[in-house]
Amino acid sequence: MELRSNIDPNEIESLVWAFQHPRSRQLIYQGPAGMGWFSVEGSLAMVAAADQRIRDHVVFINFFGAYYDAQTLFLQIASGNCFHEGHQESWEVDRLTRLVFANEMIESLEHPTERKLLEFRFLKNGDVAGSSLVDLSDHAQIVWRLLEHPTLEEAGALFRICLQSFVNG
Repeated sequence: MELRSNIDPNEIESLVWAFQHPRSRQLIYQGPAGMGWFSVEGSLAMVAAADQRIRDHVVFINFFGAYYDAQTLFLQIASGNCFHEGHQESWEVDRLTRLVFANEMIESLEHPTERKLLEFRFLKNGDVAGSSLVDLSDHAQIVWRLLEHPTLEEAGALFRICLQSFVNG
């Protein structure tokens, strides 16, 4: 199996299975139990724990490094700044986190040629001529700008543009 460095919503089904399977084989205690996860998996585990198949059996979730608000995470990764209650500071985004973010952004592009160009630039650290940017769709230009470490304010504006285009269609 190839590691894609992506967040996969289908993973929720795997987490439900991971909770059910040992119980179905009577390998563990059959009463109420909890779940423990790290990073993004913790956020997905919260969704999985609400699944009707297991929700009455999950009595706690213990997670570290999960995120609560996807928009905040998006802005923090794009800008390389963390913020809370009006305080902002520079954040050295982990390489894997940055890779997953870039993959998710690039895979949102409709045109394969744009995906290949941005993969070359941001995933393989290739050198791309500035003239190549002129032919990119609006969406691809936004993704490019988000991957170029914008300021927090610029990332917010780009996020709002993405959100508006998503809502409109």
